[in-house]
Amino acid sequence: MPENTVLITGSDGYVGSHVAKAFKDISWYVCGLDRTGANENARSYCNEFLRADYGESKVVGKYIETIKPDVIVHCAGTSLVGPSVTDPHAYYQNNVLGTINLLDNIINVQKDNLPVVLFSSSASVYGNPEQLPITEDSKINPVNPYGNTKSIIETMLKDYASAYGLNSVSFRFFNAAGASEDLGQVFGATHIIARILEAKLRQRQFTLYGTDYKTEDGTCVRDYVHVKDIAQAHLNAVTKYTAVGANAFNLGTSKGFSNQEIIDAVVEQIGEFEVEKGPRREGDPDMLIASSDKAKTQLGWDPVNSNLDTIINDVWAWYNVLLEKQKEQEQA
Repeated sequence: MPENTVLITGSDGYVGSHVAKAFKDISWYVCGLDRTGANENARSYCNEFLRADYGESKVVGKYIETIKPDVIVHCAGTSLVGPSVTDPHAYYQNNVLGTINLLDNIINVQKDNLPVVLFSSSASVYGNPEQLPITEDSKINPVNPYGNTKSIIETMLKDYASAYGLNSVSFRFFNAAGASEDLGQVFGATHIIARILEAKLRQRQFTLYGTDYKTEDGTCVRDYVHVKDIAQAHLNAVTKYTAVGANAFNLGTSKGFSNQEIIDAVVEQIGEFEVEKGPRREGDPDMLIASSDKAKTQLGWDPVNSNLDTIINDVWAWYNVLLEKQKEQEQA
């Protein structure tokens, strides 16, 4: 295989597809791996693609042995908090057991030339933080099965580094948002920016949950990071950084935006839409804001796209493209 080969699990997904595009743009040989095989735009950034579940030991092990990747980006996994509470088995089965199978494949078939693993972790490993901003040294205390699976995998990566010399970087994403010209989230995404813009696009009412938080305007504050900046962090991790052992980095903006600020920005950028005020959701913290000083210092990472106007306009443009495609498919 060519030098600078990267294998991306979940390459059809929101983050995985942007990571594939970013590696392709710097002339890496990109190998995609996804069980859906449905994202044609994402596959256009892969030099080759294997449709398979990343936890399938024999198929994936043989593939890794064939391509011998220098880097494995592990984006695949089940990722919704709510369903993880009602069906934790599916999350432990897919995220934890699947990752065990993947890591065992790596050390079994590539033990003489181990790749670096870049893992899509989550800010959910922190649970409800005791202080802000959240640093990488903040207490790990997940409050739902989804967060538990991410924490377990990070612990596994530490143990595999100690036992087998498998070097890794875990990226703790805060709220991934934004889009590219031809890549983005599907309709039905869960974070507020996507929900607002889909409601605006379809001329539906949007429900704002909670106006009595202990924040300046009474709505909760979250840290949003553009998916392009997340992809860039992956590039920096292999071009500007040498991973030794198991490492973790927050990816956020260190400031955050309130729900009301997002609503106001959408009105200013896109136009008015109907907002209904509802009760706060149980368990929602007032504020979740990351410190990304470590990523900026050690990776040279700069989230240049992670401003609210850019995120909103990129998602709005992408959703309009997606809606047109949906209409064409319905008419076909």
